[in-house]
Amino acid sequence: MEKNQLAGILLCLTVFSPCFSQNSNEVFPKRIQEQLQLKKREIDTEAKTTDVVFRQMERYVFDEYGREIFYEDLSSRDGFPVFDERNRNSITFRINDKSRTSTYDKMGNKTSSLIERYGKDPIQWQRDYDKNNKLIHSKGHPDDERLSEVWYDSEGRITHAIYSDGNEEWFAFDKEGRIISEKNRTSKDSPINETKRKYDKNGNLLSEVVKYGSKVESSISNKYDKNGNLLYSIEKDYDSIKEVKCNYNKDGLITSTSTERRYYEDDTYKELLPETERESAEYFYDEKGRLIKKSEVFSYEEEPEDDGQMDTTYIYNEEGKLIKEVATGFFTNTPEDNFTLEKNYYYKENGNWGYTTSDGQIFEFYPDGKKAIETENKRNTYWYDTEGREIHWQTKEDGILRHESFYAYDDFGEESNVKGIDYDKEGNFFSDYELTTERDSEGRIIHYKAYESRGSVLDNHEEWYEYDSHGNQIFYKQSRPTYDDYIFSCEYQYDEKGNVTFYKDSEKMKWVKYDEHSFPTYLKLKSYHAGGFFTYNDKAFYTEFFFINKYSFHKNGRVKECVRYYFENPNYHQNGDYSLVLERQPNANE
Repeated sequence: MEKNQLAGILLCLTVFSPCFSQNSNEVFPKRIQEQLQLKKREIDTEAKTTDVVFRQMERYVFDEYGREIFYEDLSSRDGFPVFDERNRNSITFRINDKSRTSTYDKMGNKTSSLIERYGKDPIQWQRDYDKNNKLIHSKGHPDDERLSEVWYDSEGRITHAIYSDGNEEWFAFDKEGRIISEKNRTSKDSPINETKRKYDKNGNLLSEVVKYGSKVESSISNKYDKNGNLLYSIEKDYDSIKEVKCNYNKDGLITSTSTERRYYEDDTYKELLPETERESAEYFYDEKGRLIKKSEVFSYEEEPEDDGQMDTTYIYNEEGKLIKEVATGFFTNTPEDNFTLEKNYYYKENGNWGYTTSDGQIFEFYPDGKKAIETENKRNTYWYDTEGREIHWQTKEDGILRHESFYAYDDFGEESNVKGIDYDKEGNFFSDYELTTERDSEGRIIHYKAYESRGSVLDNHEEWYEYDSHGNQIFYKQSRPTYDDYIFSCEYQYDEKGNVTFYKDSEKMKWVKYDEHSFPTYLKLKSYHAGGFFTYNDKAFYTEFFFINKYSFHKNGRVKECVRYYFENPNYHQNGDYSLVLERQPNANE
């Protein structure tokens, strides 16, 4: 047997759900022991333990290109049982897929997949590609069970889709990629809803018709001048008709608009009510083509209390910049309810500009239009940097500051500092928090600190990271002094290929040796307690699970098959140190 065809062992240390085998007396099969070439022993044991129990978990098969072609769950049941503190089967951790089979074409595209699942119907899907390697058809979908079958055009756009619930859709596009036809129906027996659109050579919408079966539900018809300006539009929907007319001057500036809407008398949609809603506007310009006034009139015969008029004037400075916008108006039937709204524009030397409103709102922008400041309803105020990122915000209630936050960013565009302060209803300090993140020159986190005070409660959380010259993490430490002076730290060591050769934390240690293919040949574990899931002083402790993978290889060195196992110490109630060594023995045929 060639060396690269021998089984390799990969260990993953995980704090997992408290999942155990129902039969703790089952031993690791002898045949598998021979395949894996393992020996095992336990040393440094203070409490009695028995042999470690192994369980088959999953199996993966790959083709010579590294693509998964088969997967199956080897546990022979729909999940691993979970035991309570009295070793009674309590709940089940469920695995979704029982098996998964996939195929590929010569271009490497996945063309089919069959997924069998516990307690559910299988999912089967396939995909077809044209000679240009573009997807043209798919049946079923691995991530969306609603999709039953889909067809695509040469640009990858969906042209036809059938859903498992009976819904069906069709799409058609013009040469510019715009949708010119949409169809859908909820079942094969239901009528087809269709929307058709037409565009002119400039991309302006000329018409749109929406039909439900043979009945027209709504329609739009537009006309434009040679410059593409809208001249006339009529829109009909299920309950009304709306007409819009526009006029322009010789310079192409809009001078007036008028809108009329009438509603149908009843749901027969044949007779229109006599009342008409009317809205009109006139636009006036100075000799430089700047808008200086807009007059609007509103007339609603059905709701005359909303009839009214509003005039808006625009004032510019000597440089031609808009500095003031004043809108005055009144309601025809209640002239005493007249109103005035103002916007005052300002411009800063740094290029920022903005405006304030008569109700106290403030808006400020950078030259490229990104926001610098925004105030909403005298309550929330936001500040932004030149990249448009939020750097400060405040919340006020009845003029009293209740909260504010500050944000800072590092050279990598990530948040380096976040600080927040809360105040009570009288505006007095109540609590605060601060999050700080430091990164090295490569953008890796090296220090993180979180601080929060709320009333008499204080919480601190701090983390440290260290890396070697290759970017591998070699040290991690976490401290939470407010939680019984909790401190956790771990260390890593690597070989020249970046494989972890040593791991240590406050509860366990791991040593690993690798062959020239970076697959483990030697593995030693040492834990300072036997693990387990039990309750002591109202605190729950979860067992530690260890996983190993058995590999076989194609002649080109790629993985052909991977079988995953997990193993456990059945006497998980017993505390005490224990160690485990797994070693692949040399074979005379290597």
